[in-house]
Amino acid sequence: MPKLLIFDVADTVLALPVGGVCEVLPVPLLSRPPQTPLLIEGFFNLRGAAASVVRLDVLLGLAGGGAAIYAPLLLLKPGAMGTGAGPLALLVDRVRGIRAVAASAVLPVSETGSLNGCVVAEVADGGPLIHLLSLERLLLEKERRCITEHRALAARRLAGLGDAG
Repeated sequence: MPKLLIFDVADTVLALPVGGVCEVLPVPLLSRPPQTPLLIEGFFNLRGAAASVVRLDVLLGLAGGGAAIYAPLLLLKPGAMGTGAGPLALLVDRVRGIRAVAASAVLPVSETGSLNGCVVAEVADGGPLIHLLSLERLLLEKERRCITEHRALAARRLAGLGDAG
């Protein structure tokens, strides 16, 4: 039985395999330099490294409202989504919890059923329909490069602060 982290984004129930997520964090104070694309909510200092925060509502084309004061971040495993070794977090509206689901409840979805094939399955286990996402397919190559470039700028900025940050 796969274990999934279930969460909400813009009234849509989504999930990721638990193995792709390091931890759930509250949204810290974010830096958002000028000309940062809407896809990136901002950056924060995570143990000395510039961590990017990606808006999942924007990425998936859902009508969201940005960072709520108590919104959680899903800190992904290093190298997730192909954006390099720097920390990356997804902004979500609410975390519902971790659930083990029966393999029979996981229904595969065609790669053409979502942008870039990022929804790989739907989980129907008696509650609301859950869309299972693939971290590897969430970003287009252009989005990966954008996040990587902007994180590098944030990292240089953070390094320039020395011990003051």
